[in-house]
Amino acid sequence: MRLVTRGDMDGLTSAVILTLKEPIEEILLVHPQDITDKKVPIRRDDVLAQEYVSGAPASVSLVVSATTLDLGLNSQRLRRGRTLAYLGGETFWPHARAGEAIAAARAAAEALRDSCRGVGGYLGVDLVIGRTGATVIEVNPRLTTSYVGLRVSIRENLASLIVDAVAGRALPERITRVGRCRFRIDGATAMHSMEAQAQVRGRSVSARDRDLRTRKTWRFISAGTSAASI
Repeated sequence: MRLVTRGDMDGLTSAVILTLKEPIEEILLVHPQDITDKKVPIRRDDVLAQEYVSGAPASVSLVVSATTLDLGLNSQRLRRGRTLAYLGGETFWPHARAGEAIAAARAAAEALRDSCRGVGGYLGVDLVIGRTGATVIEVNPRLTTSYVGLRVSIRENLASLIVDAVAGRALPERITRVGRCRFRIDGATAMHSMEAQAQVRGRSVSARDRDLRTRKTWRFISAGTSAASI
């Protein structure tokens, strides 16, 4: 296993710690920009030690073809501790830096599309939004869990948009939002709605589902399924 990290004190410290825990056979010290510029080839089995970025975890969902259609900023709920776990999130997160995060995600996805032939369709970009702005962590060229919430948060058929992108057909300039959706990894969802208060008044909510509802303004639309409709 080869460890790739930067050649400063942070990188060297990370290398020492990781070699105590992992079977590291080789250490390569490089500047991050050299990786971006493809001056240093990265292998599939390489371990990249990168700078820790503090802030709020988020993602931006995109549909990419010749043009890029953004589906908004999603919050991410994580269980922290010795083992980090992703729990779900919320679509159309009204963060103060949402516009900046979406712009950073678009730039990363378009750079990937322009440099790698065949990149298109649905892409999920993970970011951390900190005090100094949005930092892109990774680009996932596949469906992500956010799809569960997004498919009911917009008026358009999301699956159809993805097919259009892959087929090279034109995408709309923007999507039509119909509401914010909280979602969990098991497929459970709840929509934010002003009318939801009357619909859920008096309804008992289990402790398991309480994270989907706040002050009765979130309306349950799915209890979770392994075969959600697209």
